Amino acid sequence: MFQVVKCLHLKEVYHFHDMINMLVGCGFKKGTTLFGYGYDFRQSNRIDKLMEGLKVKLKAAHQASGGRKVNIISHSMGGLLVLCFMSLHNDVFSKYVNKWICIACPFQGNFLILFYAMRFYVQEIMSCIF
Repeated sequence: MFQVVKCLHLKEVYHFHDMINMLVGCGFKKGTTLFGYGYDFRQSNRIDKLMEGLKVKLKAAHQASGGRKVNIISHSMGGLLVLCFMSLHNDVFSKYVNKWICIACPFQGNFLILFYAMRFYVQEIMSCIF
């Protein structure tokens, strides 16, 4: 059995299509109150072009929202990108960002996060028992 694959050339790539649609349904407007920033997660987070691009995107989002600070939602390696940006450009981050929400970001690697989460969970159980 053969499978037919159709190649599409899109101007915009939606990695989080359902979340974007949900946010639009809640009243956010693309290009005014909802922006995306794509990057190649296989590359280093410290590439100057990448950092400068995020700086430009934050400034544009800030201006488009009428000068209000923006909220960032990052996923996985995007969280490390934002963390790197925040450490290198804290002044810009503080100027434009209100809140930062991380989803499944591998801070300190997955194993250590699991270890600390389990340690906290065990401590909670032990405090309830004794």
